[in-house]
Amino acid sequence: MIFLLAVAGAVVLILKKGPLAPVVVEVAEAGQGDLHSASFGVGTLEALRTYEIGPTRGGRLLTLSVDQGDQVQEGQLLGEMDPVDLPYRLESARRNVLRTESAISAADAKR
Repeated sequence: MIFLLAVAGAVVLILKKGPLAPVVVEVAEAGQGDLHSASFGVGTLEALRTYEIGPTRGGRLLTLSVDQGDQVQEGQLLGEMDPVDLPYRLESARRNVLRTESAISAADAKR
């Protein structure tokens, strides 16, 4: 008898709260409204095009106006070279011109 009561209790419990219990559903009235699209994801964004840029001459960088990843506009100043060695370069270029002119004169004299 106790066994039958235990089995009956187990059956009632399974039917009320177990896997065979009725599923609770929430009913809502259908209506018309705006649908807003949203998306979420995790990933890596990569640029379609990348460009390597650099100075046309060697030297020191005096100022740097942008950081890596910054968006820049055409014609925007990105950095400024330090002009500290420009007088030395100019003097060196002048000496090279004089040397070359002397070599040309010497070659003309040998003709």
